[in-house]
Amino acid sequence: MTDFRDAFEQQLVDASRRLDGSERRLRPRRWGIGRAPLVALAILGIGGSALAATHPWSPTLGDDRRGRAVASASAPPAEQMGLLGVLRRDARPSDRDAETRAALRYIGPQADGVRTDHIRKLEGQAATATLVPARSWSPAAGQVVIANPLCVEVPDTKGAAKSCWSTQDVRGGRAYGELGSVVYGLVPDGVDTIVVSFGAKTVVGQANDNFFAVDGPASAAGSEPVGAAPTAIGWLDEDGTSIGFRVLR
Repeated sequence: MTDFRDAFEQQLVDASRRLDGSERRLRPRRWGIGRAPLVALAILGIGGSALAATHPWSPTLGDDRRGRAVASASAPPAEQMGLLGVLRRDARPSDRDAETRAALRYIGPQADGVRTDHIRKLEGQAATATLVPARSWSPAAGQVVIANPLCVEVPDTKGAAKSCWSTQDVRGGRAYGELGSVVYGLVPDGVDTIVVSFGAKTVVGQANDNFFAVDGPASAAGSEPVGAAPTAIGWLDEDGTSIGFRVLR
């Protein structure tokens, strides 16, 4: 495991150099919140756009086949608001467009208290997605209920892929999912660049609105992804400094 960590650290160094041509050495840190900025509680109390405060959004959640989810006018908890700038920014027209509304058909009764005013459209390099915060998420029987989940819907040709994570999952680097060759996930404020390792190969992507979505490395022919599973994910700040990584498998 030590050899793998050393090798991945070198991959992070190489990725940073590819980004800006610098020869500086990265300063690895333990996985955690890194240098994600905190927002004053006074700002957190605003909890989203002024428009949302007077005109709560009421989209259709779920459908007759999957069942319906219950909406909530509540804001995400302060810890989430302080961790994710995408929740603090005002809602945009794209956050409530036809694509977003279509994604919300896949939010069924497992989600309780969907915080509709904080639903956001996410734009990654390899995929778009919809962020759906809620008060709780109840997966299949016997599985642990997630309090204050952050669910991400990624469109698929046969419907959508859905992942729901806790605040601690995002903070600890566990908020990632896979859809075919695409790896996607949420990251805290302060993370600028994502480095995903696929064994000996790495893919570098940018975080946007706390979201990333990267495709697997190209094959030797350059036409199709290799298809190998991701083995590690690293975080870089805007200076190219490593602020954490997690070994996945």
